[in-house]
Formats: sequence, structure tokens, C-alpha cells
Amino acid sequence: MWKALGYSLFVAFIIFCLLEGYSLWRLTKVFAGPFPGAELVRPLDLPIEDIVFEDELGARLAGWIVPGQKGQGVVLVLHGYSVHRNILLKRARFLHQAGYTVMLFDFQGHGQSSGEFVTFGYREYYNVVAAMKLLRERFPAEKIGIVATSMGAVSVFSQGNAVSADAYVLESPFKGLKRFSESNLNKFFGVNTPFDTPIFLKMLSYRLGFNTETFVPADGLKNLSGPLLMVAASEDVYVPLSEIMTFYRYVPEPKEMWIIKGMPHGDYSHTVPEEYQKRVLGFLQAHLRKRHD
Repeated sequence: MWKALGYSLFVAFIIFCLLEGYSLWRLTKVFAGPFPGAELVRPLDLPIEDIVFEDELGARLAGWIVPGQKGQGVVLVLHGYSVHRNILLKRARFLHQAGYTVMLFDFQGHGQSSGEFVTFGYREYYNVVAAMKLLRERFPAEKIGIVATSMGAVSVFSQGNAVSADAYVLESPFKGLKRFSESNLNKFFGVNTPFDTPIFLKMLSYRLGFNTETFVPADGLKNLSGPLLMVAASEDVYVPLSEIMTFYRYVPEPKEMWIIKGMPHGDYSHTVPEEYQKRVLGFLQAHLRKRHD
């Protein structure tokens, strides 16, 4: 009887492991997208120009340029994971009102851009390189800044070398996918399952073709070519303040940190709009328009 019971428990355990593994494999597809999202809402209050361009890996990227005043600077605005360029319109509006030319686009695997997978900043780096190349060619006399949030911020330096710009606003860049995976797996299964995270990350690495645990080299921040405003939220469970401070130590001067008290991970242009606009415009004014003061 005990032998039969042991055999039954062993079979049940094998079935459980297979089902668990299958669920985790399916979840890697959910996490990796793509995220075409709802139909993009074309803003009628901005003089937008449609653009389509490609990066060096062949991703076809769709976006908008909002022309500003000549000589007032250009700002490339980058969205985060699983959303698209519409979430950036609040930023685009106040930047355009301040005279900046603004570019916003959908990362690969998001919105109207091509791509079977989202790579959490790994290949999106090349999206940013291509966008900056386009802006340098079209606006050679202008200073260009980058305002980027979460995955967009990681995309600026994820290949160990920062995309060149004249100023950076980087909001809540994550150090790796371990904590992000843990939080989302806990939500999905309803319990804390720490043994699932390393298995999930190995599966995700296999699906995407790179090591998802080590793809955010902080060394890239040492190569920022302009001043930095780093933004963090004190109650961020996905990107804890300690991780942001680790990143911040890598960055050369000039740099400054803005810690938003009592706020979780999110879109700070919407959650603290007045302070966000004041801080970002003040920083960009100081570093993109020095020649005009």
C-alpha cells in the first residue's frame, strides 16, 4: 500500500511540475508581448508629423514629431513597458508649449511598431539609437535631450554604452527583471513562489535569446554624454530606491536626484503633474538652452 501511495504521489508531483512548467512557459509569452494596444488616438491639438524609421536590427518603428521653435532644443520622449506613445502626450504637450520640438515613438513590439517580442530594453536600445540618428540628421544645430521612463530609461544604456544626448531625464530604470518577475508571478499565482522566478527567467531568456537577468549593465551609465536628472519613487516595489541609488552612483557629474515621496512606480507626469512639469522643464532649460540665456 505504501509503495502504491508513494508511486501515486510521485506521478502527481511529476504532473504538477509539468503543469507548472507549462504555465510558466505560457507566461513568458504574456510577458514578452507584443503589445499593440488600443488604437492610437491622434491628438488634434498638436501639429504632429507621422514618421516611420528602422533601426539597425530591422525593427520598423512608428512615431510622431511635434515641431517646435527653431533653436529651442529637441526632446526625445520614451515610454515604458506594455504601453505606447499615447501615454507620452501629456509630456509632449507641455514640452511643445515650452517651445521644444518633441519626438515620440512606439518601441518594437508596442503600438504600431513591428516586433514579435518586447525585450525589456535589450534590443530597444537600438530603437533609441535609430531615433537619435534621425533627430541629429534633421536638427543638426539643436541640442537634444532624452526623457525616458522605466523600460524606456533602461533602453538608453542597456548595451553597456549610453545613447549620446545633451541631457537626460531617466525615470525609474530597473536593474534587472528578477524583482519584476517575482511581483508579477506572485500576483498571477496568488502566493509567494520564489522557486518559480529563476525557472521563469531561464525560460524567458530562451524565448528572447539573451540572458534576462544580466542584460542591464550599469556601466552604460558611466558613458552618459550630458547631465542627468534621475527620478525615483520612494514606494516603488518594482524598482526600489536602493536600486536607483546604485545606478546613480555610476553616473558622472553633473547629476541630480529627485525622489518622489509616497509614490509607487508609475507615470509621474500624471501622478504628480505640476511638480513633474516644473522639475523637467527647469532641468531641460538649464541644459538645452544655455546658448540662449
